[in-house]
Amino acid sequence: MQRIAIFLPSLSGGGAERVFADLANALCRQGYEIDLVLAQRTGPYLADLDPEVRVCDLGASGVVGSLRPLARYIRDTDAGVLISALNHANVIALSAKALSGSQIRMVVSERNSPKAELQSNLTSRAIRLLMRALYRRADAVVAVSEGIADQLVEHYGVKRAQIAVINNPVDTERIDRLAGASIEHPWLPSPDGSKTVLAVGRLEPQKDYKTLLRAVSLSELGDGLRLVVLGEGSQRSALERLAAELNISDQVDFAGWEPNPFAYMAKASLYVLSSKWEGFPNSLIQAMGCGVPVVSTDCETGPSEILAGGRWGRLVPVGDAQALASAIDATLIDGTGPDVRRRAGDFHPEVILAQYLAVLRGE
Repeated sequence: MQRIAIFLPSLSGGGAERVFADLANALCRQGYEIDLVLAQRTGPYLADLDPEVRVCDLGASGVVGSLRPLARYIRDTDAGVLISALNHANVIALSAKALSGSQIRMVVSERNSPKAELQSNLTSRAIRLLMRALYRRADAVVAVSEGIADQLVEHYGVKRAQIAVINNPVDTERIDRLAGASIEHPWLPSPDGSKTVLAVGRLEPQKDYKTLLRAVSLSELGDGLRLVVLGEGSQRSALERLAAELNISDQVDFAGWEPNPFAYMAKASLYVLSSKWEGFPNSLIQAMGCGVPVVSTDCETGPSEILAGGRWGRLVPVGDAQALASAIDATLIDGTGPDVRRRAGDFHPEVILAQYLAVLRGE
């Protein structure tokens, strides 16, 4: 297994894309020949790839359109294993293997809560049915948390022996380098004794920023509390309207997508994850790697595992604005807390890389 292939829709600015760009680089440094196979050669993480990583652009209009070109790639490649990420890409990868007639080892990675994520529209229901039919055909399934592993067994018929739980890596050395960068933001570091909360993630329903905005409006700190949100998405206008309705527009800044969120994390008073569900939220560990205290919803899946049930940061019920406000206030007013950087060290890339290599080799 000298050549390893990684299939992704693109290298857009998501957590899974960041993890697999880093994995490609780490495998390359270990001496493996890496093909990064993309449905579309787009995304900011392309610039971060090791020059030795070979990017294979399928030139597809989307993930579904990559089925036949991916099957051709699988049939013609000398790679010994292909790993894919994101459920819609996983079902295409498994279908492409069947179409190709190849015996390549196939590993799929489930990054988010399949129980919570696939509940809504017709496309989601179709993906859910395909996951049930195809995931059991994978040689191995990587789940980024124990909670996701349990859901795959319960809801998708995956055998527990197929599943390897491998948490997301967090490169604390890289975070240290980037966290010291200067930024131009009037609230970071917090001026005049005020406190600035940071949240990072796409402006989508999953992240439940509506509850976070309500929590800011309920805080005992009043206008001494500010919120900066890094990310873009379909809910921006709705969230800006809600901030205005809550009379906190002057306390909230939707600052857009930021390539170096670590410089913001290192200067924030507190990091908050308000999600309805997650897989294994990188941003929570990254914030801990920056040494900032954290508060999170106890959502499916990941935060409770990362925070060891509340040992490393307060956990609150999903969608409970008052509980979130109380946890934010208590953490900021307390001013003391655990050494969260020590916990972040448990997810060092070298530890995670060894676990991936074992799965890719079939060990």
